[in-house]
Amino acid sequence: MFLLVITIPAFLFSAGQKEGAGNTFNMMIKGEPTTLDPQQFRDDDATSIIYAVHEPLIRIGGTGGRGTEYGLAEKIETNKDYTVYTVYLRESNVWADGTPITAEDVVNTFRRVVDPALGSKKVNDYFLLKNAESIYNSRTESSDAEPIQDIPFEELGVKAKGTFIVEFTLENPVEFFLDYLKTPGWAPVQKRSSGQIWRTLWHRS
Repeated sequence: MFLLVITIPAFLFSAGQKEGAGNTFNMMIKGEPTTLDPQQFRDDDATSIIYAVHEPLIRIGGTGGRGTEYGLAEKIETNKDYTVYTVYLRESNVWADGTPITAEDVVNTFRRVVDPALGSKKVNDYFLLKNAESIYNSRTESSDAEPIQDIPFEELGVKAKGTFIVEFTLENPVEFFLDYLKTPGWAPVQKRSSGQIWRTLWHRS
């Protein structure tokens, strides 16, 4: 059992947290997390920490955690066949440095994860997004294979439709897509900071 005293980089916080205030907390977990990157972690030890420091678009809520409540989003609409979900962000959302959380942050989060350069072991989790698998595979062909033209990241089914409006388009109908959005692996990260090295600082006790 570990007692973690974690100093979280400012860009992890959202929805009104201010830099320099409340950026350290204690938490008991069974082991050391490998990363706090929402799009890269695979170990259970990171899950509760990521839930604590990353605000998702929607959160687990209700009795027994079986419901849903809004996080960064204030409204979500879907089309009739559940292939397009439109997410309206709360305009009051800010990162810890005071900059607004925008649709571009959300779009960049998912372009980032389907880029083989990130090396995410979770990339398959995002292949329900339109063109996600094709974009990834177009950049990962073996050296002895016939070259494939890279599919632009702009073809990914996550698009900004306004400063605070994000449209998710899926490969196939998924009525329970909101269940994905409330998991830690679908939490947005700040665009200008997502290229930084992710690391945790902790002390064993």
